[in-house]
Amino acid sequence: MSVTYRDAVAGDAQALADFWRETFTATFGALYPVADLKRFIAESYVRAAVAGELADGENSHRLAVEGETIVGASKLGAFKLPHEADVAHPLELHRLYVVAAAKGTGVADALMAWTKTRARAQGAEALYLGVYQGNERAQRFYARHGFSIVGEYLFEVGETRDPEYIMRCALA
Repeated sequence: MSVTYRDAVAGDAQALADFWRETFTATFGALYPVADLKRFIAESYVRAAVAGELADGENSHRLAVEGETIVGASKLGAFKLPHEADVAHPLELHRLYVVAAAKGTGVADALMAWTKTRARAQGAEALYLGVYQGNERAQRFYARHGFSIVGEYLFEVGETRDPEYIMRCALA
């Protein structure tokens, strides 16, 4: 696998929306009633929503691409989790997804390294994320990168409420 990395640009909005939708559905789609999944995707993983995220200046996106195909991506932005941060300037890793074929190849590690470097460059003292409690592989990955569980919350997908852990990594 020959992967290159770059920051996302406005012209990536449709491809990135497709990537988020496909990876989210492949990983979590079976957990939800069809109506809930469709509603969530229509609100979160469509071109207009992603274009807004790319343009807002509040979020940073990094892409892992093989040829012209996105095989991994991460999204860093403002801390929005329902948890009281213990530092003055926290940031949140909103998403870090990798296609199945790229898992175990170092793509996720490279995206995490970029995320932490970018967060530090923005002055963040800690990085937070939410992870589905049933996704043990992701939890092990995050723990390997210095994250530990500091709380819980319910993530809404339509009418479904998923139990999630809030994880934190010190950056300072």
